[in-house]
Amino acid sequence: MPAGRSAIREALATLGAESNHDLLIHFLNAVLGVDLPRPIVAVETVRIR
Repeated sequence: MPAGRSAIREALATLGAESNHDLLIHFLNAVLGVDLPRPIVAVETVRIR
């Protein structure tokens, strides 16, 4: 696996951790904010395998 993919996978794992939901909400609002009708205020993490 290329090094870039590993770093992305680690970043997504960090953002997806239950203890980091506030960080994930902030990240999503920063990235998607212009396209959203209103800010994201809650997230639910679903694990897919």
